[in-house]
Amino acid sequence: KATIVYLGSGVTVNNDATIQNGELILNGYQLTVNNIFHVYGTLTMNNAADVLDVGTNSYDNLTFYNGSTSSLTAGSIYPASWVWSQAGATVNSTNGNTIYFTGSNTSGIEVDGPGSIFGNVDINKTGGTMFLFCYASPAELAGFFNIHAGNAIQMQGSSMIVHGVVTDNSTSTIHLDTSDKGEINQAVNAGNELTPAKNGAKGGSLIIDPDLTINGLWNVLSGSVLLHGGLSIASSGILNITTGSFIADKPYYTADAWQNLYGTINLSSGLFEITHNSMRFGSTSVNNITGGTVRCGFTFYATDANIYKPAGGVTEFTGNDPNCYIRCENGNWFNNFTVAKGTMIELNSDITVKGHVNIVSGPLNTMSISAVQYNMYVGGNWNNTSGEAVFNEGSGTVFFNGVGPVPTGNQYITGNETFYNLENAKSGGGNLFFDGAITISNNFLANDENIVNGPTLTINNLLLSTGILGMTTGAPDVTVTNFTMGGYLSVTDGNFTCYDVTNNGIFGTIDLYNGSVTLYQDALQYADLNATLNIQGGYMAVNGGNGGSLWGFGAPCNITMSNGVLDFSNNGIYIDNTYPLTENITGGTIKTNLTFYSSHVNFTPSGGTLEMYGGSDAMLSSFNNSSLYNLLINKSGGDKDFSFESFAAAKKAEAVSKSISGAETLSSGNSYRH
Repeated sequence: KATIVYLGSGVTVNNDATIQNGELILNGYQLTVNNIFHVYGTLTMNNAADVLDVGTNSYDNLTFYNGSTSSLTAGSIYPASWVWSQAGATVNSTNGNTIYFTGSNTSGIEVDGPGSIFGNVDINKTGGTMFLFCYASPAELAGFFNIHAGNAIQMQGSSMIVHGVVTDNSTSTIHLDTSDKGEINQAVNAGNELTPAKNGAKGGSLIIDPDLTINGLWNVLSGSVLLHGGLSIASSGILNITTGSFIADKPYYTADAWQNLYGTINLSSGLFEITHNSMRFGSTSVNNITGGTVRCGFTFYATDANIYKPAGGVTEFTGNDPNCYIRCENGNWFNNFTVAKGTMIELNSDITVKGHVNIVSGPLNTMSISAVQYNMYVGGNWNNTSGEAVFNEGSGTVFFNGVGPVPTGNQYITGNETFYNLENAKSGGGNLFFDGAITISNNFLANDENIVNGPTLTINNLLLSTGILGMTTGAPDVTVTNFTMGGYLSVTDGNFTCYDVTNNGIFGTIDLYNGSVTLYQDALQYADLNATLNIQGGYMAVNGGNGGSLWGFGAPCNITMSNGVLDFSNNGIYIDNTYPLTENITGGTIKTNLTFYSSHVNFTPSGGTLEMYGGSDAMLSSFNNSSLYNLLINKSGGDKDFSFESFAAAKKAEAVSKSISGAETLSSGNSYRH
């Protein structure tokens, strides 16, 4: 009929019903169609009392065909099987109309083209799964989407947009993709066909406008969910993401910024993101994170014991909303940790990062707004790509505590960075590498092995009492204000400069192959050589100190030298048989601008040169089977009388000042006077 047909009572059609032309208005009554309902013209439901029952068996569908234009603004629809909007059909619905899926037949919604919007959908089936087959255009709902207990919807990689509230149940399931179908990847449609999922993708797409609470199982897997509202995950809720994404991008809202995550998140790849608001992980939270990205746009809060312990992936902090912080403690940690914010984010607890730290923008402030200082424990690498301004170190300590041998246990610090305190707390044999322009403004506790590739490392207090500091062929410049020795300093190339040795003498082990080692000692402490030296090249200078350098006075002196220079430029050298010494000098040059004295039976170089230089008088003495190999006198400007007796008296006084029992025996028969 070309015009309008109004129902004047309830009507039952025992077989099929067809609107070929014109318009059918239910007019507040119930229409029951026991088989298929074909709509080529217009179906209108605009009365809250309108009820449409369609079908008895599977594939008894409500079908809107090409050219049809229907208006569903009120009432209820009960399809036995599918609601199918074919290409070219137009269905205009509002949230006054609800489609109820019940029974146990195969059922679903298929949309083959743009132009169709449905109202509300309520799934309360007694058996079977509801399907979506919507590839050409999404299934768009103007109103709510309810899924009751025990029910499931398989979106089959389709797309759906819900403008109303989505309500699930602790025993309901939402599948976005078809991964559970394996390699076949076939989709069920309204035409009772098994066809390949279109667009070549298994993942589905779901967009939700208002707030959402996840109560049941959400298998996002390789699909994507975009939530424009706030998110809560109940303790019964389970969110599974493989390579897909779940993003909640509601703008920051002070009264409701906390996104309460009390359920289970399983993330093996892909993305879980709260774009502008805070993540709060409750005591019932379970987070099985083996890969992918957890992205937080505001505050991160995990304080209940052992609830956030990712085995892989990265936790990333982004966004421009101010006054946010990170509190992750009580056995909780991050795997990889990235800060890429447009504003400051603060620590509100000590944090542990088992993997890598990557700072892109921020800054990350280690001191809270209440002026409490916090520390960081880092098991992987540290990379700052934007300079020291994006990390506010405060007065805290960064502990590098990676575990494992070389090379898997190595850790690297790269970029331009300033730390306040830094501690090598590693175990298992791995090395800590410095690969940037790095400053440590207070203490560096250099336990274990530390390798500097450069270009620069600047340290206020270097505490190397037991560890190793190595400088590579990258020729770095290492500058130290205060140096506590006792460990191992190895210079392959580059320049190591220390402005004050805190020990009362030179201790530990020093290997020098190229470059330089320059040590300054203050006037109240000695410059005694109580160390193991291995000089194969380069230039080592010892400057300052109280009196001459007595080798072996505080600890055994062991010197191996085949090339290079050892220069005591402000003090003489005193090698007495009283103190322990081993020597293997086959080359190189030992220099002093003052006196050289040796009475040690072990000081018998087989190569190398002693050079006496400078502008003041000095004495050279070698006896008691002590000897020199080459001697170079390179002095100028001396004009004062010198006597061996005055030198002996001076050395005796120095020995007494160092609490040496008895005076050294000096033989004038073995002296040399310049």
